[in-house]
Amino acid sequence: LRSPGPVELSLTAPLKKGHLVTKRTPVARTAAKKGKLGKHTKFVRELVREVTGFAPYERRIMELVRNGLEKRAVKLAKRKLGTLRRAKSKYNEMNDAMRKLREQRQSFFFDDTATTEIYTLSLHDALPI
Repeated sequence: LRSPGPVELSLTAPLKKGHLVTKRTPVARTAAKKGKLGKHTKFVRELVREVTGFAPYERRIMELVRNGLEKRAVKLAKRKLGTLRRAKSKYNEMNDAMRKLREQRQSFFFDDTATTEIYTLSLHDALPI
């Protein structure tokens, strides 16, 4: 025999009937924090990345992405890292790194108004109008 399942609320019981209880909030277990990136680990990884730069296969992935070969880049990452999940993660990491480099380059050139004026003046001098 199958159990009848949940009882519908609209039949006979009023909303606030029964013993009122307060919902307990369980204490967060240490296992719930597993895999989260801590402040110190993040700092160390950023420092190592800044000092050592990118690995040769990472530079190749970035080059493939620049040339519009995203699928080939993911295939290369999968071959180097072993799983598709890690490969996609690495591909996204390389995309983010390239975006940050582009933003730094752009803010370096056009951060100062004087630099922008000099740049536009030199463009106007170079173009015969």
